[in-house]
Amino acid sequence: MGEVAQPLSYIPYGRCVTGTPRFWSARIRRWNPYDASGAGFAVRAGSIPARSVSVPRSVLVWAILWSVFARAAFAQPMGDPTPGTLAPLVVIVNPMDGGVVGQRIRVEARVQHPLGLGAIASVRLSIAGASTSSIALVQNARYAGAGGSAIYEATVALLPGTSTLVATATDTEGRATTSAVVSVVANAGMGDGNLLVRDNSSQLCTACHVLSDHGSETLGRAYGAWTTTCRDCHAPHGTRNVELIRETIKPPFVTGTEAPPARPVRIGTPTGYSAAGGVANPGLASFANGDGSGPCQVCHTRTSRWRSGGTPDAVHVGRCGYCHRHEKGFSGRCQDCHPTPPSTGAHAAHHGPNAPEPPFPTDERPFGCGTCHPTSPDSHGNGVEEIVLNPSIVLPGGTQTTGAQSSGSSTATSCLVACHYPLGAPAPSQAVTWSAAGPLPCTSCHSRINPGGAAPTPRAGPSLHDPIFSEARPASGEPTSCWSCHEPASHDAKHTTGNPGLVASSAVNLVCVTCHSPPSGPGAGPQGQVLHHGNDAESSATPPVLPGWSEATQDSTSGDFHGGRRGTCFDPNNGPVPCAPGVTPTGYGGTLRAPYYRGYPAMPCTACHAGHASRNSFLFASTVNGVAVPANAIDRTGVGAERLCEACHAGGRHERCAACHTDAMICDSGQCWMDPSANHVDPAGPGTACFYCHGHEGIRFWTEPYSGQGMSSGNCAHCHGFSIPAPRYDPPRIATWSDGAPRATGVTWAGATISWTTDEAASSWLEFGVGLPGWVAGSADLVQNHSVTLSGLTPGTTYVWRVRSADAQRNVLRTPISTFTTTSSDAPPRPDVVPVGWTGVTAAPSMSQALQWYPVTGPSGNTLEYRVQLGSDATFTWLASGAPPDSGWIAGAPGTNGGKATLSFVVSLTNLPMDDCVTEPIPSNTYYWRVKARDAVTRVESDWSVIDVFQATSWDSGHCGY
Repeated sequence: MGEVAQPLSYIPYGRCVTGTPRFWSARIRRWNPYDASGAGFAVRAGSIPARSVSVPRSVLVWAILWSVFARAAFAQPMGDPTPGTLAPLVVIVNPMDGGVVGQRIRVEARVQHPLGLGAIASVRLSIAGASTSSIALVQNARYAGAGGSAIYEATVALLPGTSTLVATATDTEGRATTSAVVSVVANAGMGDGNLLVRDNSSQLCTACHVLSDHGSETLGRAYGAWTTTCRDCHAPHGTRNVELIRETIKPPFVTGTEAPPARPVRIGTPTGYSAAGGVANPGLASFANGDGSGPCQVCHTRTSRWRSGGTPDAVHVGRCGYCHRHEKGFSGRCQDCHPTPPSTGAHAAHHGPNAPEPPFPTDERPFGCGTCHPTSPDSHGNGVEEIVLNPSIVLPGGTQTTGAQSSGSSTATSCLVACHYPLGAPAPSQAVTWSAAGPLPCTSCHSRINPGGAAPTPRAGPSLHDPIFSEARPASGEPTSCWSCHEPASHDAKHTTGNPGLVASSAVNLVCVTCHSPPSGPGAGPQGQVLHHGNDAESSATPPVLPGWSEATQDSTSGDFHGGRRGTCFDPNNGPVPCAPGVTPTGYGGTLRAPYYRGYPAMPCTACHAGHASRNSFLFASTVNGVAVPANAIDRTGVGAERLCEACHAGGRHERCAACHTDAMICDSGQCWMDPSANHVDPAGPGTACFYCHGHEGIRFWTEPYSGQGMSSGNCAHCHGFSIPAPRYDPPRIATWSDGAPRATGVTWAGATISWTTDEAASSWLEFGVGLPGWVAGSADLVQNHSVTLSGLTPGTTYVWRVRSADAQRNVLRTPISTFTTTSSDAPPRPDVVPVGWTGVTAAPSMSQALQWYPVTGPSGNTLEYRVQLGSDATFTWLASGAPPDSGWIAGAPGTNGGKATLSFVVSLTNLPMDDCVTEPIPSNTYYWRVKARDAVTRVESDWSVIDVFQATSWDSGHCGY
């Protein structure tokens, strides 16, 4: 049946009066596109039952006259005819136009907005005639309609006589539309006299029938904002048609100067098209009849099929109600007639739960059947399986279907369409296959992207950038996709230019550095890029920091080693010496292969790294400077990295080092040195961990033997003790000899300190953020005791965090996600406890124990009180062997621990088991305790501290004989 037409032009009621202002000399033009009730400006005969209404004839005559005048002077156009309009939609569903009502009625209007009801600013009702007023209508939350519509209502009092009602909806952008005019006669007696609790109107129908209306709410806004009500097509009494369809329905007013007259309607056997059915043969009448009296024919003026003045449709002659169902607002669905989707071609790639929606960043619409198949009346449904692109559709590649050529049929295996073959581009060497596995992400054309990454190995592990293809370009902290690194705006313009990066060459480094230089905290900017598959912080992966990176010329200890680094100069007699300020070499370097040379500027990241996936660690490219780098040749410690270096360095590996290093020693009088006549060797030959010394931060852990200042400068270690350790692949571990687990302490309203201990020297990086860990703070210095203090945090906010420590061999420890919550700005910070650990007493079943914590300072500066809880479980619901379970609010006894001020509260631990030096594990009682603070004046409390768990026991005074 399609969508009911919206008028091409509006003829407002009050703008067609010509001539003199005398009432009867005006020619009144009527407009009511969706008044299918047959009521125009006059009350229809029989619409006011004489048997039940006591209205004087003079009153009815005056009502009719007033209705005519009021419609001409007061009514306004309904809805908005603009296709795709964002204007609100409003229609009065109670009372019914032309009805007789009581003096006190409930006026109800159905309101909808394409942006949701939150965009509705106001709904008002204007009353003119016997009663005159303007009142606000209020949403009734108990009613909800299709398409996000709602009922707005108000109870109004009317004076006896005729009143006209118009509802106006205004949105937050100032767009306003009005409903069609509803004219009612208020009876001083009992309304219309029918035994109905509610008014006889469309809203009475929907009280029992939960069906979608035939309007823009459910059918969309291709024809603008328009609507119908139940009573436009249905009559509760006095009809001989099935489904209580009216015997006359007025078509919508689209063109011309006069509203079309009501047309007869007949339907007896609802099947489809009935050539013999109609007014003369109502028994055979159906949805569409040979004489044009079918209910689907009398209203349609702009639809593709079965227009009121059109010819019969030779294809769609079946049961209309099969595809066009009332519960769907009579919208037609392709899948009701066609399989969903047919098991052929590219349907699986473009349709269904796995299809991208929206499919591409440049096309925010999901694919519909009409994107690729004809919907024009002369093509759709003609029995021919066609692939004809509808005109003027913007396809995902940014091209348009105008002028597009397609080949193949619904059963063919290939088709070149504008989606995969931008218009004007050279034809691909191989046609895009319809039956390829879908949906079609970037990997459909860019096969070098490996979503699975490199196969993990014990040495290298997977090495890839892992895009989630169907996502939009992420803002900070959102899921990663191709558009995290590529510029989507360039895809339309540059897809056929041969630029594989889709970003300017000068911007490649910026893309890389942006991700690998995450901000250090809130003060450094919003959270940086996090690579992950969704909003799960645990599965996210903050890109590692690249310390020392710089494109600018730096000094000899910072900046990128490969270009722009001032480095050192080489003296033939004394070796490397400090450079003059104006000299910018790149170190010794040996002989460089073209196009590189001494003093070469900062090299782009892609000179060494791949963009997507690699079979080597750190995304090293498979080809560097035209030289192939074998797969799995380089692991994460740098073993095998000489393959990468030799692509640009033509000299022997560590050639300058081999000038001094030999494989034999000469010792004399306790002094030893290398024999210059022996075989000269590389001190760090193949199989050593190149990255122990070499990295983005320059050369590290390498003691310079030539300082120009003698051996007293501290460089003796280069000859006496310096060596490159064997490759190690185990990441640092949290230290077990102490409580080295990462913990958050000193949590205040604006900061916190995260501390942890590792079993080997490693870097101290902390990933943290709100929701996702997109900030990175810390240091690249290799230490075992780590501490990172955060500042500039937001009060009352929960932060996720984890630690990342990398050792000298580039092995990384990353802990699971933890959280802490900053206090509110007026609350004291959470106290930190001094862990008790193991405690006990000699040969006694009870003891006293001081529970210690570090005092805190509140934001107000007032005195603080503390409350300590002791329990036998982590919920502090019971205490079996000790007292008291709660200290109440106390000041705490002052003391010190490790030179730091502490406060304490003494508890009694009882019924301690005896360590008999035989039983393992050692018998003990387990206790849990925590502490919190509060402002003694404001009574604002802090959060509880972390819970400290400790064991208490008693033991033999003879220490088991030892």
